[in-house]
This record gives sequence, C-alpha cells and structure tokens, in this order.
Amino acid sequence: MALYIAFEKEADSVIKKLVKTFAGPYVHTDIIVSQINPKTINTAYSSFMGEGFGRVFQHDFWFSTNTHDFLFIDATPEELSKISETCEACVESKKSYNTKDMVLCLLPMRMPKEKTIFEADSLFCSQAIILILRSCLNQEHPLQTVLHNIHSRKTTPSQLFIELKSICIPVVSGFPFILKTL
Repeated sequence: MALYIAFEKEADSVIKKLVKTFAGPYVHTDIIVSQINPKTINTAYSSFMGEGFGRVFQHDFWFSTNTHDFLFIDATPEELSKISETCEACVESKKSYNTKDMVLCLLPMRMPKEKTIFEADSLFCSQAIILILRSCLNQEHPLQTVLHNIHSRKTTPSQLFIELKSICIPVVSGFPFILKTL
C-alpha cells in the first residue's frame, strides 16, 4: 500500500481559473491510496464542487505530469488502512462540498472554527486532505506538526503543497496512475 497526494495544475474551468489566479498554481488536490488486493488498485478521493466527497477508481482516471504534481507520503500499513476507511466513510456519508470555505479561505483575519473529519458536514479538497491526514496518521508522524499548524478551512491546494513538500517525497513517474511527460 502507498499514499500519494496529487495537485492539479490545469485550470480547465472558470472556477479553476479563478482559483489559479487568486491562489495559484494548484487548483485541486486528491488523495490517492494504492492497495494490493491481490493486484494493485489505485483509488483517488477528494471533494468535488457540485458533487461532494467521492472516489474514483484507477480505470476511470489517469494523471499526467503535465497536469499534476505528486507527493508521496510515507505511512505505515495501519495508517493507510485507517486513511482508506476514513475516505470510504466520507464517501458513504455523502459529505457535501464546502463552497463557502473554499470561496472565503483567502480572506485575511477570518478564523472559522476548526473541525475534525468526523464533525465536518462539508469539505473542500485541501480541507479534506488535511483533516483525513490529521486524523489518520499516527501522532508521531513527521507530518503531524505541519498538519496541526495549518487551518484546514483556510488552506488552498497551493498552500497545502508548500506545507507538505518539505517533508513528502516528490514523484514524477514510475507509478501506474501517472502518465509520464516526454
């Protein structure tokens, strides 16, 4: 099992163009859980505008290094299982998209109440990633310090990438869900 975070660079809609303009360069983020059961199955999870929190199986997605940057997160099998179970619980509970916080996350001096992944009724993409990792990684994990020092309801995909890149491993190719740019 392995864990990756994909950061989308491609602004292929009006909303993504606005996000890129005001919070650039990343417009969306997904958490990808790679499991062997008995063959490798990659599942991407995220919160999607107009759809809520959902999952996409590998046969329905292909990421490209033209459109995404990737970070690998070192996690134990127990942490990966907990992440997968939590993501599935978010899908099953039909958590809606958090449009309000996505739009307002760039406002200075705004301090909305922080919630856990289990308390939040709605999520936007980077908020979901922060809350899932914060909840599922062991407290001794090197990312926990970073995760507890950022506000999930005020963090854009680009800000999340900046926070995670110093601890996580950048990935450019060699994994089945990444189409290498030639």
